[in-house]
Amino acid sequence: LHDLCFGPESVYDGVLYGESFGQFLRSKRDELPKMAEAVEAYDPSRNVSGSAFAEVALQLEDCSGGSGVKRETTARSLFAKALGDHLAAKFGYSHSKSLLLDLFLRTGAPEWTESVVVCDDNLDVCQSITAFRPVSASTLRADAPPLRHGPPVLPITILRVTGYDMPPGAYNQALDAHFGVAPAPPPKCAVS
Repeated sequence: LHDLCFGPESVYDGVLYGESFGQFLRSKRDELPKMAEAVEAYDPSRNVSGSAFAEVALQLEDCSGGSGVKRETTARSLFAKALGDHLAAKFGYSHSKSLLLDLFLRTGAPEWTESVVVCDDNLDVCQSITAFRPVSASTLRADAPPLRHGPPVLPITILRVTGYDMPPGAYNQALDAHFGVAPAPPPKCAVS
């Protein structure tokens, strides 16, 4: 796929999401059957949370002479992101992290999970999570895992990180509000 989109004899130069991207991949079904299938359907049962991170971590751990991450892995990462963006748009999300949240709620959230806190600096992510609703069961394969905790979905709090200068107390305030804890009184100064 990398060569078809970016190689010297590339045959596709459009955006890596949306209907034109989907049509292109469907037209290459014989050459890229898994990609053509992936662009059509979100299948949470075939995704493993953290698998991409684990693969890259192993490559970095095993690299000798500073070889780093393999080119094939970088290309797969690029197209995984493109497919994530494509499927997010297909399901009405404004950012692919909503699709990751859906995956987490279906396959990754431990049974004891009672709520979710999302911290992100990207306003699009915060807006997408604020408007989050699970992918409709009617658009999933019949054997797709159900939401572990719903519907309704677990309580979700979003904290928009505005920069490195964000006061540390902002995180604690957001967590206290999320968990329903009364804010702690300000510390008293010692008088000498």
